[in-house]
Amino acid sequence: IKKWSPDDFVEHFNIRLRSIEKLLRKRPDVTGVVSINRLGNKKEKESITIIGMVLSKDFTKNNNLILAIEDSTGLIKVVVNKNKPQLFDEAMKITLDEVIAIQGVSSNGVVFVNNIVWPDVPVTKELKKCNEEVYAIFLSDLHIGSRYFLAEDFMKFIRWINLEIGDE
Repeated sequence: IKKWSPDDFVEHFNIRLRSIEKLLRKRPDVTGVVSINRLGNKKEKESITIIGMVLSKDFTKNNNLILAIEDSTGLIKVVVNKNKPQLFDEAMKITLDEVIAIQGVSSNGVVFVNNIVWPDVPVTKELKKCNEEVYAIFLSDLHIGSRYFLAEDFMKFIRWINLEIGDE
């Protein structure tokens, strides 16, 4: 048993940021990633990509979404314009502490978002599908052989699978 300190939680989030950042950097659609502290070296309106953790979500007076994004080198505000409805709707689903890649343009210490990339698995091929309808049941922790095993309920389940009880 260990007593946890705030530093332990900070380390947890730093490890998480680095792990997900590695995944995002391997994606073919995430190129030219720049750390936040180096954005000042970029030209105005130059396309940039940053990877960071969402620290806060807020709205501007014009109801554009503004996110504070943090990486290991700094913090920056990014703006998602409400006039880009599909992007804006996606950005509204972002949660705090989520690690994402932001693609956009930098201007006066703010990034204007053109695209958001999540660390999900990109679908590059058409999904293969079965020609017939199939079903699956996933079971776990049945406790067979233990005093917690619910034999009567399990046998009722088996009868249901075998279409002996219940209906279609």
